[in-house]
Amino acid sequence: MENNKMDEMFNFWGVNSEENKQLLSFLISTEEDLSLFMEKYYTGEIVHNMRDFQQYKRVQYELSEDEFLAKFEENKKEALEELLQEPVSENMLGYMSKYSVTEKEIFSRYKEFPERSYINLIRGYQGSVKPSYDSLIQE
Repeated sequence: MENNKMDEMFNFWGVNSEENKQLLSFLISTEEDLSLFMEKYYTGEIVHNMRDFQQYKRVQYELSEDEFLAKFEENKKEALEELLQEPVSENMLGYMSKYSVTEKEIFSRYKEFPERSYINLIRGYQGSVKPSYDSLIQE
């Protein structure tokens, strides 16, 4: 989707944080995504709306463990993004080794806590576990 169209939508939704812009840009990559989001998910509470839409997309792109592990072997970043329906930076990939978490553990944690973000899945077993939307900046 064109950047200026997304910028218009960010203004309409009142989205200012870069984290929320990145997630929305990731989730809404086509005109069809935008139409679906606006018709079925947007209620004016953008942070909750985008998390609901993310959960919908996670169900649509659900992978089996074998599929995920095979994709992870080919391309870690793309496999994680497809599973979690969120952008994962190269820096964020390093958290797996920093916290000694394997791809199988990520998948298992995701199945146990499907609403959690990548960072919360990684850190969740090291300390407190919060719902993924708590880590977002409230607009």
